[in-house]
Formats: sequence, C-alpha cells, structure tokens
Amino acid sequence: LIVEYTKYGNLRDYLRRKRPPGHALPGLYESPSNTDNYEQETIIIDDDYIRSLTTIDLILFCLQVASGME
Repeated sequence: LIVEYTKYGNLRDYLRRKRPPGHALPGLYESPSNTDNYEQETIIIDDDYIRSLTTIDLILFCLQVASGME
C-alpha cells in the first residue's frame, strides 16, 4: 500500500479519516496466546496466472487512488 508523505498529508491518514465508523476498530483483534496448534496455510498459485505489473498498470493504479482522494 502506498503511504508516502505528500504536501497535504499521506494516503494512510486520508484512508483512515475516510473509513466508515465502526470499521476495523483498534483493539478488536487479539493475537492468539497459544500457537501450539498453529498450521501454516499452503497456497498453490498457477505460474501462468502471475504476471508482472506494467507501467500502465501502475499509472492506472495511481490515477484511481488520486481520483478517490478528490
């Protein structure tokens, strides 16, 4: 996630200010104290599905973020 500092603030703080009330309230998540039964999830990803982000992908992502901040 982009959280660079800019002239008028940063994306992280903007998104936190615009978050709907009651969404992801701090303190609701509790880390498990006992991890003896912890099992790591294995995810298999098809290599044909993975592709690199292109310059166009990054530009479009930036435009979408900027338009959402208007």
